[in-house]
Amino acid sequence: MQPTTQEPRVVDEAIKIIQEHLDREARNRRQTTLEPKDLCPMQKARLVSDLIATLDTAGGGNSFTRTVRSVWSSLVAGFRSRL
Repeated sequence: MQPTTQEPRVVDEAIKIIQEHLDREARNRRQTTLEPKDLCPMQKARLVSDLIATLDTAGGGNSFTRTVRSVWSSLVAGFRSRL
């Protein structure tokens, strides 16, 4: 797979979204840091939904983005089925 200039931007945006979710919940809990495993299932589902939205708006026509979107979609479905 040939990397595109869009992939690093999508990965950077995904990292930013994950960090924003963790920072927001850490503030809510009055803690300095949290890890993704510390989020409740609903918070994880919202995080994954935001990540999917980022991939959708990234133009996602390449195989890398389609693969990642598929994985995230599966995770969201798994989280929603557990709620």
